[in-house]
Amino acid sequence: MSGDSVKLAPDARARVDTYLDAIEKALQRAGRPRDERRGVADDVEAQILEMLADRAGFAPTVADVEAVLSDLDPPEAYAKGEGATSDGVPAGGDGVREAGAGRSARPPAPRGRRLSRAAIVGVCCAPAVTLLIPPVVLLVLPALSYTEPWGIPWVGALALAPLGLIGLSAPFGTTILGLVAISHIRHSAGRLYGMGLAVFDTLLFPLLLLDGPLLFLIMTWADVEMSPGVFLVFIALVFIADVAVVVLVWRLLQPRARPAGTTA
Repeated sequence: MSGDSVKLAPDARARVDTYLDAIEKALQRAGRPRDERRGVADDVEAQILEMLADRAGFAPTVADVEAVLSDLDPPEAYAKGEGATSDGVPAGGDGVREAGAGRSARPPAPRGRRLSRAAIVGVCCAPAVTLLIPPVVLLVLPALSYTEPWGIPWVGALALAPLGLIGLSAPFGTTILGLVAISHIRHSAGRLYGMGLAVFDTLLFPLLLLDGPLLFLIMTWADVEMSPGVFLVFIALVFIADVAVVVLVWRLLQPRARPAGTTA
């Protein structure tokens, strides 16, 4: 559930605002710019709402807010970032502050981070595609070649049908769960991790769908005029291209630090 759907009662909203105000005051005492203070407070608020959505659904109570805030660092901890000493006083004078002016003081990673469940379930669903093998080999291929389906009676054919349906749904389920995991991780404000696993879920079967026809063409060409060494090189290039796509998408989805001086 997204944190945008959470509706806070006035007393719960007031408790969250008190915590955010304390963060802004701590950052102000540390000499942080106004836009940077606003950006950190917005990030923390998004994190709190996401945690409340996971914990209590649409209408969390004050008790839920207190439980979530207890999992976070105290407001003073957000002022102990780059360019500040442990007591919140900027370290090194103007030179240090100017050196760190182009980088955002991101809030500390929340305690109790967990791996995205959607990403885990997506990986677990992927091997189910192998359940397609028995129906395809015993039923589909003989039917396409107009031969008897290995002498399997109709009762056996009906028993294999559910396996085929489960195996057929695995690519769709894995891809959808990967997209869901990416969305949850990006909106969790650091509460969830596992972006690499989510990207793997999302791209696994689309890349295999693209690689299948390509490898078929390479194998067909190899039978005609390609040496075994060149064939292996082409296979390796396809694999490297798949890995490069996964890494590129993963890097593009990584959160970027917001420069000081920009609004949240």
